[in-house]
Amino acid sequence: MSARPVYKELMVNIGVCMTAFYKPGNLAEAIMEFNRTSNGAMLQRFAQKLKVTTSHLGYKQKKPLKRIMHTTASKTFFNCEEYGEKFVS
Repeated sequence: MSARPVYKELMVNIGVCMTAFYKPGNLAEAIMEFNRTSNGAMLQRFAQKLKVTTSHLGYKQKKPLKRIMHTTASKTFFNCEEYGEKFVS
């Protein structure tokens, strides 16, 4: 159990092991499942505080998800002021 301070009172949480968790798996599949069952709920809300594991360059890291883009990686660009051009991310 835990006690949490909230505005002008104290909340007690009994049985924190019963907190909701997403099941581990493929992020793309989880997003598609969320879209099928959410009835138009916001996808950014789904991804809030979500952590993903990356395995770039042979080692794994856990990183928080910052934003879900509506474009594919090959069509996403960002500005690079050093070169004055747009580059593919």
